[in-house]
Amino acid sequence: MTIRESDLPQSGTDKEEQSEILTGEALGECVAETLRNESLGVMVESPPRFSAETMIARLNERTSYSIGMAIVGIAEADVTELAEFAEDTSVRVTEELSTAIKWRNETETEFSWGDQKVPDRIVVFVRGDPPKLNSLHRLTGLPLGRVRVAICDLMSQRDEFSGNSPAEAFWEALGSGIESNLTIRSIARFAVSCLKDTNQESLDAIGQELHELSLFADSGLLSDAAEIENRLIRNGELVDRTIHITNRDRKRLINSIKNSNEGGRNEQAAFIERLRRFQRTNDDGLLAELEFEKVADAFDTTSKRLTDDSGKGSTDGTAGKGSTSSRYNRRTDGESVGIELVHQGEIEEASTLSQQLDKDLDEAIENDEKRVEVDFGDDEKLIIDVDSDLTHFINRFITEDRFGGIVKGGSSRTECISNYTTLDLEYFLVEEDGGSFQKMRKFAERNEDFESLVESFDAYLEARGDLLPVLKSLIHRPLVRLVGDDDLMEKAQNYLSVYQKTQKTLDRKYMSLRDASAQGSRRLLSDFLLLDTIILDRESGRELILSPLHPLHLWKYVELAKAVRESDGKLSESDWKFLETTVDEQPHVLSNITVGGGRLLNEETYLIQSDELATLPIYTEADRAEPGDNVYLWDYLISKFNQAYPPSKNHFKISIVDPIRPSQVLKSIVDAAENESLSGATIEFIYVDQEEKPLLSGATSNEEEAIINLFGPEGESDAFNILTRECRDYDEVAEHLKANPKHAVIINDQSKFFVEEFERDMDTSINPLYVPKEFSYDAFEDIINISASSEGRFSRNTKILSTN
Repeated sequence: MTIRESDLPQSGTDKEEQSEILTGEALGECVAETLRNESLGVMVESPPRFSAETMIARLNERTSYSIGMAIVGIAEADVTELAEFAEDTSVRVTEELSTAIKWRNETETEFSWGDQKVPDRIVVFVRGDPPKLNSLHRLTGLPLGRVRVAICDLMSQRDEFSGNSPAEAFWEALGSGIESNLTIRSIARFAVSCLKDTNQESLDAIGQELHELSLFADSGLLSDAAEIENRLIRNGELVDRTIHITNRDRKRLINSIKNSNEGGRNEQAAFIERLRRFQRTNDDGLLAELEFEKVADAFDTTSKRLTDDSGKGSTDGTAGKGSTSSRYNRRTDGESVGIELVHQGEIEEASTLSQQLDKDLDEAIENDEKRVEVDFGDDEKLIIDVDSDLTHFINRFITEDRFGGIVKGGSSRTECISNYTTLDLEYFLVEEDGGSFQKMRKFAERNEDFESLVESFDAYLEARGDLLPVLKSLIHRPLVRLVGDDDLMEKAQNYLSVYQKTQKTLDRKYMSLRDASAQGSRRLLSDFLLLDTIILDRESGRELILSPLHPLHLWKYVELAKAVRESDGKLSESDWKFLETTVDEQPHVLSNITVGGGRLLNEETYLIQSDELATLPIYTEADRAEPGDNVYLWDYLISKFNQAYPPSKNHFKISIVDPIRPSQVLKSIVDAAENESLSGATIEFIYVDQEEKPLLSGATSNEEEAIINLFGPEGESDAFNILTRECRDYDEVAEHLKANPKHAVIINDQSKFFVEEFERDMDTSINPLYVPKEFSYDAFEDIINISASSEGRFSRNTKILSTN
């Protein structure tokens, strides 16, 4: 007998199975609703685990169409049993995509629907690597976000919750109101956990079972319907804050124990220990024992130094009697871990971590999980936030046959990535009939001088295919994956080598090719440079994302991994420390790119790198690109001056002309003071014909508190100061700085961006300020020597750039 959503809860059926039944009911509803407006059918890619029988039963009830259904790669679905079950419905089931393609082409198969030999609509469920879809790619994609909404709608309509305003508000907020990274699987598990014997017990369960959503328990959640959405958002932020806990927050938790009255200290200490055990183990089961409001109160405690009963301060980070040492050191600084293991000579450990990464990420994405933990060493875990939407998006465009593509439409970048199946897609293919690369092959058959170009291009295709199995790891933690795998490093280096060879061969043959076909040569080059890029072509403008396999993206990580693995004592301890702390902030190799002008993309567009997704750079049209806010500059600057000029640690002096977000540099100074990188600092903000900006604008409440504690009138130290100054022009700034020298001066250019093109000639020169500099500290003379970099502007980096 098929179990339906209305039959839940079911005694004797475990929670996982019941959640799959609920998900199947929601999928059936979503497919039926989508089919009402589609003439061909629906494609559902990478669905969470679901009951296929329940899904078919719901679909059969909700539509009058005859349905041909292909279920491919869905491990929990027995297609033979499903076919028998569906005989009494309007649905026919197969596991062969070739059969669905015949239905799409209106070709008869062994299936029938009464007198019909071809179904009215086609539905395809597919999980795993995308097979050859052929004409099925025109089926309308079903955004999985609709399934989330459908689950919550089904729950809201149940007797347990219908008519109760706070409960209805909760299911509405959970379905579509909050942007938290909640998976369908976790929502379905939570939903069935809320189904109890009585309506009141079910209402109470909403606050009690939130651990299924990786949230703290919240008994007061339904007390105010208007605040439910904000409360859920705050809950998620607190969980994330606990997992990625800072030293300052650790002090807050310790102080929350000291602030408790004598009778409640033991209870508060036990509570904080449970909270810290969750932080160490990421065991969601502990969330049921942690009440939201109590956690919020603990984090709202001041981080300033408190005295204990004896009058002595405590900064040791312990929670008093009964506290236990951490079993695991949970790390979120992913790429730093790989460098650290190599530095420590733990090559085997780095290799184990690298190999485990693929398996754990595959499982996390398969199960629609938002976080993965990878064990390494004796007591450490690498915590990786999993971006399932981005991974599915990249997997659609980057395959053996697909080399990127164009997403047309969508109101935002988020919509393009999350709901790409509903938008118009075009793929970059190298084996497309009539395409530039096919024409190149045919041209080479008639002109043997171009055979070398085809040979190098084929070598590039083969080398690229060797990297596809590790695509997920290259999206999330490329350096960790590369640094611990000799075989992968060899394949990646070979890939970059053959790409560069192909590029050079194309460059060498280009003039001859242009003589034969001016239009064809231009299109071939344009199409070649588009490989492994994804274009978001929206009404508001154009953006470009480099795929994990784009050579000018991958090159950065391969070179970093190579430098670390082959250091052979060439790196000093300060070099290692700098790499470990700044590797995640290393700039992208390609700062700008021009795309278009070929067959695949007609209009030329100049784009500059302005953002990133996971590790992937995003390029935006110049007039829409964000100007930047120096967020990565300050920690880097402090670190460099600590190394190049150690006396600056005693009192670092910096002037910032026309600051963008003053709070950012102040936060970095606070962090440096906390980790004892700075003993004092004076920060001067200079405004040139501009209004002063609020110092704390853009800072969180916790950052505001930390800044005030350090710089404010009641701050912990008078060694940290903030100055502001107004100047009429840069000449006045220069005069002021001449009289009041600083360690560093940062000037934010207020001019407007524009692109100027010119023909290369003997009169064109590069401004000396554009040449990289080398800095060395002369301890005897107490000065910093500045000279032009011996590597110069034309480094290995720019050699690759200059060929594009």
